[in-house]
Amino acid sequence: MQWEDLGSVTKLDPTLTYPYMYRAASSMRKQDVQGAPSEINRVLGFKLALECLELRFCFYLVLEDDQSAICDVQVILTLSPDYRMFTGRVAAFQLRTLVREHVENWMTADCWMQLYDRWSSEDDIRHCEEGLQKAEDYIKIKRSFEAFFLKAFALADSSRDPSCSSTVVSLLEDTLKCPSDRLRKGQFQVHRFMLVAVSLSLLLLSFAPTFQIRCTRAHQGLARVHYLWNEKAAAYEEMTKLIEKAWNNASAYKKRSEYCERELTKADLEMVTKLDPLRVYPYRYRAAG
Repeated sequence: MQWEDLGSVTKLDPTLTYPYMYRAASSMRKQDVQGAPSEINRVLGFKLALECLELRFCFYLVLEDDQSAICDVQVILTLSPDYRMFTGRVAAFQLRTLVREHVENWMTADCWMQLYDRWSSEDDIRHCEEGLQKAEDYIKIKRSFEAFFLKAFALADSSRDPSCSSTVVSLLEDTLKCPSDRLRKGQFQVHRFMLVAVSLSLLLLSFAPTFQIRCTRAHQGLARVHYLWNEKAAAYEEMTKLIEKAWNNASAYKKRSEYCERELTKADLEMVTKLDPLRVYPYRYRAAG
């Protein structure tokens, strides 16, 4: 199959995994160590396909990125405990055992912080109700830093009702009362999204250093502040700064589309579909328009 044909296949049906896998494997054969994972990441961004995770696992082994490799094989085993790799010749759990010898073990706090960082790259939490319920269950078992923070994070990110601000602030206060071996890092995360939870005017002054760091959540939070102040142009500009650093983030384009005029909205939603064709909202918007 010609390279151009594969491009046409992806254009006609961007959910098919084979073209992405073919292009990724071809890039690796050409020793394009950046292009190969990047191509497979395109499909994994919207479809958690086992064969694609297996291919990326192989790429990471070649790149000697054992930490990323163990993450991928663990995801495979979570989705399919009996999965066999390399055309069925090797059990995935055996490969996990081999790779784990070269990876530093994470503490519970490390796992939580990785989860928060992943969530911070999105404009919303999918399965938010489930996250809130899990947090409630954890708090009943143990009043831990991680449990309170998960609940506050999920609540702040899922609700635009100003009345929930006091609840979020109270949860953050409970969070900071709990011991944590990553407390300082956790406090920084707290500072990030207190932007959307408490007095906006005070936050712009109190947490200015966070904005200088230019983290994903800070851009999104500051854009929301501008929007609440009826400054849509400034909100659009803030999300544009994020997109300049994360041009392949479908969520960033979707969020920016809320802060602009119709033609620019349509352009942003076209990018959302290109990056994540399984997102429903852009199709609904175009159908309604």
